[in-house]
Amino acid sequence: VRAIGTAFAVSLIGEKTAVAVTEGRVELAEIAKLPLDVASKPATKANHTGKADAAGAFKPVALDAGQSITVLPGRQPGSVVTKPRRETERELAWLSGLLEFSDTPLSEVVAQINRYSTLTVEINDPALAKLKFGGIFRIDDTEPLLDALQTSYHIRVERIGEHRISLTRADPENPRANQKKSG
Repeated sequence: VRAIGTAFAVSLIGEKTAVAVTEGRVELAEIAKLPLDVASKPATKANHTGKADAAGAFKPVALDAGQSITVLPGRQPGSVVTKPRRETERELAWLSGLLEFSDTPLSEVVAQINRYSTLTVEINDPALAKLKFGGIFRIDDTEPLLDALQTSYHIRVERIGEHRISLTRADPENPRANQKKSG
């Protein structure tokens, strides 16, 4: 990723890299098949000029404000997606210490919790992973988010030790059984 007078964010979740531009313009490129001696050395100005060189082919993709792209290892970058400014701001709320979700699959919510907290949250019911979730929560305080899952979404939050949490379907007839502490 090369900035061209801009504001942008790069996030890496698992093997997926996402680039989102909030202001200006960014160039993204795939450098293919780096020789081992080049890959192990620090980047030089010569291989960031936007031209093909000994380091490999540079295939630029330009992103403007409000656009984003996702890249997976060994693949060409995905399609450039243009998003409303508010959606981009929501995705970058972590810069202000917030996690902001709107109609977000629970699997993505859990990935963000696991990324920004000391907790390891697991979804133990595949149907829950697709559940859509929304809200704004502080990165450093996951309790309100877990409370919302229990009260509004009827999800059982089971604490397994100090830093591990399991999410399963709750018993709607017995709300007291929806939170369980162990270990």
